[in-house]
Amino acid sequence: MKIRKEFIILALIVAVLCGYLVWQRQKPTAYRLPSLPAVDRGEITRIRIQRPQSPVELKKVGDSWRVGDALYIADAGKIGGMLEIIGDLRLTALVSEAGQHERYQLDDAQRIRVQAWAGERLRRDFAIGKSAATHRHTFVTVAGDERIYHAREDFRGRFDRDLDQLRDKRVLPFDRETIQTVSLTVGKAKPVTFSRVEPQPAPGETDSREEQSTPAAPRWQGAKGAPADGQTLDSLVSSLASLECDRYLYDRTKADVEGGKPEFVIELTGERDRPYRLLLFAPLKTQGEDRPRPGVSSENDQAFVVSSFISREIGEQVAVLTGKKKPAK
Repeated sequence: MKIRKEFIILALIVAVLCGYLVWQRQKPTAYRLPSLPAVDRGEITRIRIQRPQSPVELKKVGDSWRVGDALYIADAGKIGGMLEIIGDLRLTALVSEAGQHERYQLDDAQRIRVQAWAGERLRRDFAIGKSAATHRHTFVTVAGDERIYHAREDFRGRFDRDLDQLRDKRVLPFDRETIQTVSLTVGKAKPVTFSRVEPQPAPGETDSREEQSTPAAPRWQGAKGAPADGQTLDSLVSSLASLECDRYLYDRTKADVEGGKPEFVIELTGERDRPYRLLLFAPLKTQGEDRPRPGVSSENDQAFVVSSFISREIGEQVAVLTGKKKPAK
């Protein structure tokens, strides 16, 4: 009987606990989340990001975004990611009313404060802490409110970028389909030039070619019409059209770098009068195997550094095309 009584008491305790948990879940929320009005991202003209390491400011000049005091061209994709959060910041839950800002990386030493203006009007002011464990939310505070909230999405990384990371890293943009000639110079050697030509149908093949839905790709030729390695040339042109630098040089001007002796000079001509030009110089002296190269281009006003991986890939393609290295079989 004693054991039976203990089971009954234990069952009652479990039932009471279950009932309490159900009541807690169904109990109305005792707080109301702040309602943040949506902001038209197209109206935003200035963004200030105050990071613990280095603050940065972005301004809209005409149709493009600029970053830093020197108004460098900013990466449109990264700015778009920030504007998306600024425009539609949404709070989903109250996390803490008691502060605990350091725990959530929202204290002065760790937080990222974001302010966005439309003209002279401040439209958004909030601070970003760490990401939630689920990586679906971010801890934030909003101006004038010390409470900590969950905001929808994991977005700290979109704002935790310095000046160089926010710049447009494209250094030689062009339409690869317009390129007609490629000139390659290695060191002091004579330039090696390749021309892109439309393939001509052989006699008797005119009708069959006209029936093809996809035209044959143009081919490349070297000096005096000699056949060239079209696959390597196409790969090189494609790589250069989307070439991005690893970082910019702030302690050396373009003229400083350009005054040296380039190890590679690449010139591409197309529809416009002047060529697209890329110069890569001797690798920087760094520790380990990483040997990035400084460079300059006709399409960028500042000297930059190309990663060792990309510069090595370009160097190998140039070596193959100029006969300095045999192509891999």
